[in-house]
Amino acid sequence: MEGVPTSIRVHCSAGGESLGGAWVALTLPMIEKNSIRLLFGPADDLGIVQITGDELIEAAAREVDLFPMDYLAFPGGWTGESSAEVLDVAGIERLREAANVWGSVALRNDADPGWVGWERRLRIVGDRQLEAEIFRG
Repeated sequence: MEGVPTSIRVHCSAGGESLGGAWVALTLPMIEKNSIRLLFGPADDLGIVQITGDELIEAAAREVDLFPMDYLAFPGGWTGESSAEVLDVAGIERLREAANVWGSVALRNDADPGWVGWERRLRIVGDRQLEAEIFRG
């Protein structure tokens, strides 16, 4: 689809070291209404979360379909910009709250409690700076 990158790679790190197993929240700012925020992961052993253009379109469509009054259609209303952040413990708590309210539809449709293992890994990482860097293909 025009304007959608072929792929997006997000490199996740903590304190400058690649962070395998990480989950990321990818934010797609829209020209109006709310930005679309999507969950992707886990990262491979090199700390890379690979997202195809088709996966991006499908995930955004699920979010827009769930809350049509909150979002413009993707990619039509998308600014073309994006940002990502590594899911931290507070982010996991927000996911749990969303799952309690909305059920599994609040999560990426193949997201099992894989992010539960990520929470355990975060406790090992400690207070090192979490970073996510986006590369478009």
